[in-house]
Amino acid sequence: MAASGIEQAVGEINRRWDEAFNAGDAAGVASLYAEDARLLTPTRTIATGRREIEAYWRQLMEHGWRGHAWEPLEFSGEGHTVWQVGRWSATKDGSEHQGNLIAIYGGDAGSLLIRHHIWN
Repeated sequence: MAASGIEQAVGEINRRWDEAFNAGDAAGVASLYAEDARLLTPTRTIATGRREIEAYWRQLMEHGWRGHAWEPLEFSGEGHTVWQVGRWSATKDGSEHQGNLIAIYGGDAGSLLIRHHIWN
């Protein structure tokens, strides 16, 4: 996949992810992950599969997390695997929080899904 295609495909996932998260739509966020994806959280919890991933994000949303934004720093890929290094920010109880992330995607430009997602 060409670099511009990677950026466009991942950018669209990031946009949809933020839109769903900020609307409190945990199912919408989870739909952007592969069926067998893994979410590696800062608390050492590993959510595996869409059902667990949806439950994890729903719990954060219920505790007031909103205003999420992905800030991509680097995209790369090989074959049907794409990775993104970036930053994230979100608000909770009026305070901004931020950190770093790595997301690994699988599929082609028309069907990329998040396979692994880790952040601090």
